[in-house]
Amino acid sequence: MKTALLFLCLTASTLTHAQYTLSDGQSVVGRGLWSENVAGISHSTDYALGISNDYAFGLSELSTSKISVVAPLNFGVLNANWSNRGDALYSENELALSFARHFSSFFQLGMRFRLNSTAVNHETQSVFLADIGMQSAITNQLSFGVELENPFRADLQSTSLEIGVAYWLSEKASLFLSTRKESDLPTSVIMHINYSLLEKVSFHAALSNTAFFNRFAVSYRLKGLSLELFLSHHSYLGFSPQVGISYTFGK
Repeated sequence: MKTALLFLCLTASTLTHAQYTLSDGQSVVGRGLWSENVAGISHSTDYALGISNDYAFGLSELSTSKISVVAPLNFGVLNANWSNRGDALYSENELALSFARHFSSFFQLGMRFRLNSTAVNHETQSVFLADIGMQSAITNQLSFGVELENPFRADLQSTSLEIGVAYWLSEKASLFLSTRKESDLPTSVIMHINYSLLEKVSFHAALSNTAFFNRFAVSYRLKGLSLELFLSHHSYLGFSPQVGISYTFGK
């Protein structure tokens, strides 16, 4: 009986209404609307809509715009998103549909299907892709996640595996540590640090042994609205600003 009550308490604690930001979705143990791990969208308990723009290295030709929406339903959580990058000479458009289910606090599973279209000098080539993700809350403070992108090795896209853990030091502070291996690229070890200075303001930092993943962000929450500013740094190419805006309905 005590075991059953503990299980119900853990499950209820993970299903409370939460407002997840772009920062909360970072890494394989991320959660909510912007979760990089498809299993992480299963933590969403409210409808949410968001847009973001990554102005890579200050070049409009490399900027990426995204629109994402998440819908929690009785049988699981659905997520649809669209992204665009490039200009008239080279561009990428991707439409993705994801489904994830929160089986319990100990097990969340998700799958994402993507249609990626690449256009070079008005010649377009499209490819279908799939991603698989899993997350698990080992304890109230420790979570684990794994995601495999493009496991079927579709052409024009790399295959990657990311594994990570999240540790909540308190209600205000958490640490995420993950390792990512992408085909033909060296292994990355990434550490995310999250801290809520005030009830509505939080900070996020990511550090890596590679050149790409170093970034800093600040988030501001006001009822259902979330505003975020990112600044990423590449050791060779410089800085990239990013902005994200999302709204969680029912707040």
